[in-house]
Amino acid sequence: MAIATSQEMKQIEAGSIPYGQTYLSLMQNAGDGVTRVILDRMDVKRKRCLILCGRGNNGGDGFVVAKNLKDAGAELLVALLHGEPATPDAITMYERAREDGVGIVRYEENRELIEQWARDCDLAVDAVYGTGFHGELDPETQKLSGLLREGKGRVFAVDIPSGVAANTGRVASDAVWADCTVTFDCYKPAHFLMEAASYCGEVVLTDIGIDPRVHGEVSLSHVHLTKEFVFSHLKKRPPNSHKGTYGRLLNLCGSVGMCGAAIMSALSALRCGTGLVTLGTVGELTIPVSVRLTESLFLPLCQNADGRISAQNLPIVLERLSKSDACLIGCGLGLDEDTVELTRGVIIKADCPMVVDADGINALAKDIDIIKKAKAPLILTPHPGEMSRLCGRSVSEIAANRMEIGAAFAKEYGVTLVLKGHNTLVFSPEGKVYINTTGNPGLSKGGSGDILAGMIASFLAQGLPADVAAACGVFLHGYAADRCAARLSQYAMLPTDILNDLAAIFAENGR
Repeated sequence: MAIATSQEMKQIEAGSIPYGQTYLSLMQNAGDGVTRVILDRMDVKRKRCLILCGRGNNGGDGFVVAKNLKDAGAELLVALLHGEPATPDAITMYERAREDGVGIVRYEENRELIEQWARDCDLAVDAVYGTGFHGELDPETQKLSGLLREGKGRVFAVDIPSGVAANTGRVASDAVWADCTVTFDCYKPAHFLMEAASYCGEVVLTDIGIDPRVHGEVSLSHVHLTKEFVFSHLKKRPPNSHKGTYGRLLNLCGSVGMCGAAIMSALSALRCGTGLVTLGTVGELTIPVSVRLTESLFLPLCQNADGRISAQNLPIVLERLSKSDACLIGCGLGLDEDTVELTRGVIIKADCPMVVDADGINALAKDIDIIKKAKAPLILTPHPGEMSRLCGRSVSEIAANRMEIGAAFAKEYGVTLVLKGHNTLVFSPEGKVYINTTGNPGLSKGGSGDILAGMIASFLAQGLPADVAAACGVFLHGYAADRCAARLSQYAMLPTDILNDLAAIFAENGR
């Protein structure tokens, strides 16, 4: 499922020209595609249809739709919100629509008429801004958006509803609320992102005649996570493999009073196929935890007066890490001078890739630049509160700017960032963004993050690149949780319950 930003979509359109398309033909195809989607969903004959057109190419698509709906018998009115079209192809389509007898009026000269249509129409088409929108909506579009929401008519958006930023999913005040959004050639990031997706309604992808060869020539930065993506990376196991084939993971987790985090992170790493999982935790926990973790190895470590792993263990930990394929640090670790020193020492000195979760993340917050000294790839898995401590931005600011803040952080610090929340996002330091749409509120329980951290660490230990390991873990965590909720309900499901669903998913996919 291809996702393109607005800039990448421009490259795709430009790349189609040498293969016989023109920008005008692409506009015609786009308008025809929107028309087909509308006619598949409703009979427009003698129905009042309001087409809102902006000055750019999105408005040009709207003129094509208007002409087509008139030919289909609709009672039609086209409203120009910001004056006559300004781009050459939109001007051409505007003139064709007028020549065909389509009624076109300016909003500033016909406010009462257009606003009455917005209240009473059976169908409205939003072709005002498209994927180039950012910032806030103009007052005219805000007014009509509100009237459409109050009215009875179905609303179809062309590419993206006006007021929704295609690349980031940010939603402006009084954005158009569409029943259906028709997008072209590739989905856009906002179609899958949190609040923006609800404004898009049903999203329908339509072909506008882009030559398939063009997609091989344009590199896309966003990936929508699917089962097909995950199992293209999690291969079937060869018969002649052994436990060493599937990685050695050192899990530095747990403290007195927090043994559950250690158990859950280790269990999930085992369930995801790690060959050898060693739990490095305080010696006091080794015996009680081993009752639950019969398949795990143990590295008993000295504890401080508060029952947390002492920094004196760093040489022992580093020696074990020299024989490990990956490390997970932070689940139930606790936060004090010892765990801060331990976490920073491991990050600076370890040669194996690492997942840093929970208190491991908090240990970095006061000296974030230490991340840049890491010798091996890092995956950080913050929830919004932890991300706030890492980057010094408020939780509300992060929530409103997840795409920009996440991408900038991953690039600046050279890490893979798993920004948890509804639609968890994975950012690579090279600019790749993975968008996840699995998961449900049943995961809103202590321990869910420990399960996820163990899953990601497992795939990292098995040799997947950091961003792919994180993406696979995030998708499967949510996918298993969705199945678990169907079995047990969101209220009753527990974080460890999803491990049974995870096993079923692997089995169903021949893994």
